[in-house]
Amino acid sequence: ASNNTIGATTDGDGNLIAGNMAAGVRIDGAGGGNAVQGNAIYANGGLAIDLGGDGSTANDGDDADAGPNTLQNHPSIALVDTDGSTLRFKGTLQGAANSDFTLDFYGSDAGDPPASLGGRQYLGATTVTTDAAGLGTFEAYLPADLLPGSLVTATATSASGDTSEFSDSATALYNNPPTVTQLATIGGLAKEGELLYLINTFQLSDPDGPGTLNIDTYWMRDDERIASGAYYTLGQEDVGHAISVVAQYTDATGRQ
Repeated sequence: ASNNTIGATTDGDGNLIAGNMAAGVRIDGAGGGNAVQGNAIYANGGLAIDLGGDGSTANDGDDADAGPNTLQNHPSIALVDTDGSTLRFKGTLQGAANSDFTLDFYGSDAGDPPASLGGRQYLGATTVTTDAAGLGTFEAYLPADLLPGSLVTATATSASGDTSEFSDSATALYNNPPTVTQLATIGGLAKEGELLYLINTFQLSDPDGPGTLNIDTYWMRDDERIASGAYYTLGQEDVGHAISVVAQYTDATGRQ
């Protein structure tokens, strides 16, 4: 089979594929370009997506093997966490060199059987580009309502429409918000030509750990980022606008 589409990434356009005795989606033969995206595939007797009908296909170093959908490599998820409204995904994809791929993410209940795990809920997508050695790294943020402890999986789809099998699952962790005990404040005169400066950065505690406390400070004109650093000189273009300073840091898990 070649150049088929199963599902879609638009809300409500995916299929529900569940309750089969074997694989949810099985792709046989030497054909390619079979995109399987945005579906709810779970609770099947075999793999959610099975390339070749022979069970789980291991990734290979440069993804040069042949077969259904070119036996497209699946992503490897290193970390998933949520702050209650935003999911963060970190991981890698080893694939064809200097190529673009779409990564689709899915969520499942903690108790779903891992052997046939696909995804009950489509969470969204990001893109990754591999380097000359075929390695792509990703860190994606998606708005999603997913409980800590849920299982997250992903697939990779090449530019030619070859979708991989599902990745191994990762457990979504909860990223605790920091407690801010002192906000950043601004010194200086609010007048054209005058220098504004950061009097102090914030003080906080973070249950996830403070990381290296690499603090990024930048200035905003209304909703526009205009400069970085601890100092900013007001110009004519600032007159009549709200000027603010933002200080942000990265915690021990890598989340800003």
